[in-house]
Amino acid sequence: MNKTIKLYDFTPYETGFTGKVVSCERLDGSHVLVVLDKTLFFPEEGGQSPDKGNIDGFNVKNVQIKNDIISHTIECDTEHFVIDKGVYGNIDWDYRFSNMQNHSAEHIFSGLVNRKYGFNNCGFHLSDNIVTMDFDGPLSIQDIEELEIEVNNAIYKNVETKTGYPEADELKKLEYRSKIDLESGVRIVEIGSYDKCACCAPHVSKTGEIGIFKVQSVQSYKGGVRISYLAGRRALNAYINDFKLVESLGTKLSANRDNLEQFVDNLKSNNEKLKLDVTKANTFRLEIEIDRQKN
Repeated sequence: MNKTIKLYDFTPYETGFTGKVVSCERLDGSHVLVVLDKTLFFPEEGGQSPDKGNIDGFNVKNVQIKNDIISHTIECDTEHFVIDKGVYGNIDWDYRFSNMQNHSAEHIFSGLVNRKYGFNNCGFHLSDNIVTMDFDGPLSIQDIEELEIEVNNAIYKNVETKTGYPEADELKKLEYRSKIDLESGVRIVEIGSYDKCACCAPHVSKTGEIGIFKVQSVQSYKGGVRISYLAGRRALNAYINDFKLVESLGTKLSANRDNLEQFVDNLKSNNEKLKLDVTKANTFRLEIEIDRQKN
């Protein structure tokens, strides 16, 4: 079987495509495994979840790649997909673009970490619910806050992203992150002076499309650090939800945003004092009861 043509390599902003069925295997009564001659669906690869969408109106549940052959698990209880049949596929653009925003943001952050501190990105996970990146060295909270600002500055500059497959001779001389021991067929993603890295995933064409980058949490991990973050639409949605939460808490506590933290600190302090007073009162009552029973 020939390698699947990866349309997302060349046209990451396209949402629809035509292809031909190369093979079809029924998995169960409601799912088939379909291989096409070409596809716009990015498979689960490099720590990133696969694209979502449909082919001929049938929901694509999963996309995997093995030996450069991409297979689509499709929700279908009929014999619709047969060899040599022409089909039309649509990807979920909002989902694809969100992944592009978050993945490109990770490249900028990782490139900056590598250049400033010499640490490598040793793990990346981009799914529906979480985005994390792992580094093989420690970063302080101050380091991460400064890096966060630098990533957002890179976004504001609207730097161009370049992708391509260098020839073997050029690849040997090229310095890039995630160096792969291959002589050819390595896809390089270059984001201005911020990062140059081997990567298989679709990226934004300019950094301004990322919109915003925000670190969510930091934890020590295997001698290094694991950072959870959000970029683009996900970051905006998180900000909207956080803003609503703060407004709601302020309303319930009759406090404004400027003094909400101090109000909560005072509330916590008063609560601790009340607990102590209750403990003292209970102890006093117990002592009285003990004395009463003695007499």
